[in-house]
Amino acid sequence: MKILYVSTRQWNPGDEFIMRGCRSIISALGIEESVCGLFNKSPQTTSLFEAQNIWKRPYFTSLFSAVDFAINITHYDNSFKRNHDINFFDTVVFAGSPEWYGPRLKLLFRKLREFKGAVVFLGIGIPPRRSLSLSNDEKAVIGKSLVFCRNPNLAKQLEEMGVQARYLPCPALLSSPFEREAPVSLKKVGLGFNTTKSHRYQRMSEEKFRAQKAIFDYMINNYDCEIIAHYSDELDEAANLYGSEKVRYAFDSVEYPSIYSAYDFVISSRVHGCGAASSVGVPNAAITHDARGDTVNGFLSERVSGLNDVEKLFDGLEETLRERHLALKEHKTTTLDAYVGALAHYLQ
Repeated sequence: MKILYVSTRQWNPGDEFIMRGCRSIISALGIEESVCGLFNKSPQTTSLFEAQNIWKRPYFTSLFSAVDFAINITHYDNSFKRNHDINFFDTVVFAGSPEWYGPRLKLLFRKLREFKGAVVFLGIGIPPRRSLSLSNDEKAVIGKSLVFCRNPNLAKQLEEMGVQARYLPCPALLSSPFEREAPVSLKKVGLGFNTTKSHRYQRMSEEKFRAQKAIFDYMINNYDCEIIAHYSDELDEAANLYGSEKVRYAFDSVEYPSIYSAYDFVISSRVHGCGAASSVGVPNAAITHDARGDTVNGFLSERVSGLNDVEKLFDGLEETLRERHLALKEHKTTTLDAYVGALAHYLQ
């Protein structure tokens, strides 16, 4: 099968965790990917005003060489370009994230109205916008697609718009190809870090950062901990606060299952840090701050907002680690089975 995935590359590892989970579902269906393409909606590649960029060309030409260094008019990225034929593919899979519609995807949705194959939305989330407002192209495409939401409220909103949608946990739960052995003690704890000093799509609020710092300071004073960064902008501040020797980071998202499997418990301010931890069988808690945080319910994550929550959680936590680990393994298997059962007749 020739599949085009809609996701990001080298922008947010969480998106790549989701895509790996989606590919695990496809593999479990017994589908072989003869072609695996990517529509890269990373801001580096696809701007909010992509549809209005009349100068942009899929390839470098001498006519535009003089200004290409200054403005984004050439698509160099190894991904689906505006001149490519969407009907080369059999299936298009939207691999989660809250940015599953909107300006960056306008040209894609325009193509998908005439697409002859299957379209699947897997693990899409509540958008950052206040209200769900879809264009005619978006309504037409999602109306003929198979839709799974990682937030129950989003499934309800879509159903009110006449779109059949079903809640299932985010596919990031299925991202790791392995699970670690059951933890029996709190030998090492992973702390998923974020900062206020980055792009607005990556950074956290000052209020949440203060909560994160209070929690991390307490944890480091009482347990053997390491700091886990997901984005390069986080490295300097994490090193300044906690020492570079305690920081873990990889530019390649494929390495994160191995990183997370080193811990007996994880506390993360990134939702998909919890997803990656749950996927390898590591119990975890999320520092949540908005409506989209309920995604972690699908990872069986605890939710904490401050130091008091953490102190209560860790009181007797060690005795429950094995039970939590086994629950995660069972939940991962059940979730994969649910996706496979729902997609089997649609894609085969």
